[in-house]
Amino acid sequence: MAFRCAKCGKPLLSEQGLCMSCRESPVLHHTDTVFPMFTYRLWWKKLLFEWKMHDRRNLSPLFARFFAKGLSILEVDEKNTVIVPVPPRPGKKREKGWDQMGELSSYLSSVYGYSVLPLLKRHGRGQQKKKGREERLSSVGTLYGKSDCAGRILSIWARRSKSGNLPENAVIVDDVITTGATVENCAAVLKELGIRKVSVLSLLIVD
Repeated sequence: MAFRCAKCGKPLLSEQGLCMSCRESPVLHHTDTVFPMFTYRLWWKKLLFEWKMHDRRNLSPLFARFFAKGLSILEVDEKNTVIVPVPPRPGKKREKGWDQMGELSSYLSSVYGYSVLPLLKRHGRGQQKKKGREERLSSVGTLYGKSDCAGRILSIWARRSKSGNLPENAVIVDDVITTGATVENCAAVLKELGIRKVSVLSLLIVD
């Protein structure tokens, strides 16, 4: 994607700074950088469907490699940055037997050496993919909150860091951005926890 919206990262046909959605009805207010790597089309759409719906767990290392590449493009300062996966809806892991973003994040930690912290939790069991745009946007601020152990996790991280401070930066990782409602909610929660800069890295974006 040569030209991107400065706010949501959608591909643009020209060098104009913002896409029409972000100019007319902006959703993202708490994110500092949003970087979707590819658009939700063609074989990327099929690959994501196979991974999520047909449980093709063998795709997790491949996707983790793309996320690691995206983090390098964002020039993440590993010593002062934490990776925060978007959590699944309650009960999904029990139903499916695994959590896609959780598994991908485990590769980012074990293979690529990033600090992954489960700072968020999801409220409610409804599936976002079954909602229309307006219904998704109306849920901003209600679907995600800090995890029950977020404060303790950050305290431990601060004690182990050389500075003794909270991480300055967090990167939210998600598979696909549709309206931006999910990552906006998550970014707002992380800012409330005291993290100064919140970026978003997604595999795909719906354009």
